[in-house]
Amino acid sequence: MVIIKAKYLKNDFPVGKEYTFGIKELVKLGDIVKVGDAKAVVTDVNVPDEEVEAFRDKLKIVEKVEEE
Repeated sequence: MVIIKAKYLKNDFPVGKEYTFGIKELVKLGDIVKVGDAKAVVTDVNVPDEEVEAFRDKLKIVEKVEEE
């Protein structure tokens, strides 16, 4: 699993703060991921494990949105 950071999208624009997620696929900066019913844009990849040690078991696992 890769740890990433992403910002939620509102009207196709990133807003608010970055959130940390886990993903099983390879992604790059700018990719869109699905977080439940919402979408977010990847802002950081390969976040160090040390940053998430305290809440690793609570990380949401997201999926990459395939480009059409």
